[in-house]
Amino acid sequence: MPTAAEVRAAIRKDPLWFPRVVLGHTYWSRQGELYRALHECDRVAAKGGHATGKTFSAADYVLEFAATNPGAQVVILGPTFEQAKGGLWKDVRAAYYSAKTPIGGVMGADSWTLGERWFVRVRGADKPESLHGVHGAHVLIVIDEAAGLRDELWSAVDSLLASDGAKLLLLFNPTRPTGYARDACANPAFRVVTLSCLEHPNVTSGENVYPGAVTKAWVDDVRRRCDLTRDEDYWRGHVLGEFPAADPDSLIGMPDLEASLAAKTKDVPRLGLDVARFGSDRNVLVHVTADREARLVEEWSGQDLMYTAGRLMRAVRELGVSPAMTFVDSCGVGGGVVDRCREAGVPVVGVDAGSKATGRWAHLVGRETTFANRRAEMFWALRCICKSVAVSIPRDFWADLGMIRVAYRGNDIAIRSKEDMRKEHGRSPDRADALALAFAAPQSAFFFEVL
Repeated sequence: MPTAAEVRAAIRKDPLWFPRVVLGHTYWSRQGELYRALHECDRVAAKGGHATGKTFSAADYVLEFAATNPGAQVVILGPTFEQAKGGLWKDVRAAYYSAKTPIGGVMGADSWTLGERWFVRVRGADKPESLHGVHGAHVLIVIDEAAGLRDELWSAVDSLLASDGAKLLLLFNPTRPTGYARDACANPAFRVVTLSCLEHPNVTSGENVYPGAVTKAWVDDVRRRCDLTRDEDYWRGHVLGEFPAADPDSLIGMPDLEASLAAKTKDVPRLGLDVARFGSDRNVLVHVTADREARLVEEWSGQDLMYTAGRLMRAVRELGVSPAMTFVDSCGVGGGVVDRCREAGVPVVGVDAGSKATGRWAHLVGRETTFANRRAEMFWALRCICKSVAVSIPRDFWADLGMIRVAYRGNDIAIRSKEDMRKEHGRSPDRADALALAFAAPQSAFFFEVL
């Protein structure tokens, strides 16, 4: 390994010298642009589509910065410790161990030590107390999945940048239309580099030029899916590396609801029952017909669970809906309705909206999309189906659907809680919940499986 002074001299002549000579890496054009920006600016925001190489380049720069600046202190930060360790840090370790020239230092499971107060550490922003004690002449903060960092945690990040000359690099897919990462891209203090999948050599050539990076087949698949679902924001965030253009909080916009009235799609019939929990809430039963028309069957309150179970079983029989496509909110008192139906020989499907997302809608919503819970997954599936004009939603559902607002937990999509909506609107969006329950799961004949 050349001396630090010799390396710095070589880098001044060629900013890509370290990844090319020491690590044996070659970059495509946008990766090179990102690497040069890191040499030229103290604040860099790298946004990009899926698997475009921004994390790969950032890992190389972490190694270079730490190795060539004696006493350097580098913090790799993620929304959680697990996300930071499994993302950028994984690439740092891989580049370190595969380097053409040994770099030195002691590489550990979650840190790299080169000397006294000379280190690279992995931290999670979910534990702000772990972010203290970083200051010196050479400080680099790299935030992986920066769009997923909760807004209230950025003050802890700012404290890390107190040293003169401290550098900050943000890495993210721009899937959230608001937040610090979005604001940084409008801040003239930041150099913004965008890595679009459409410009990547693997996509432009149709060949595997850079193994492990985005492929043309994946881009074509996303384009086909977004054409069906009319979800241009997904295309913008995951492929183009651009921020969504839509209302940041709205689940389904009015133009999509109006367009849904013309839907003509075949599917097996479904039922969704949202069971009342509080005195002002209603039991709401929604039927989605074989022609994919949503309709309100009945809504009632003030009845016991036996009545609710009996009403549901009668609807299953009269409407010809399979119990396997009859979905009931099983949280709290709803579990008693499910149990009563099953005891009577009608095995309806209980749905725990607070449980983990199933992943059964991945072919529709995108395998890269993650959810805080099953309720968010159901509503997001309904959103995609509506945007694809694959369900007809009449106007008597629109007010409740307008109450549904999207939130985020880190990078996970979430839906504002019923309690919050009840406080804001004085009631619960029961019709919207029952409609989302009707789409708790796909089935074998579902037309999106052509994807």
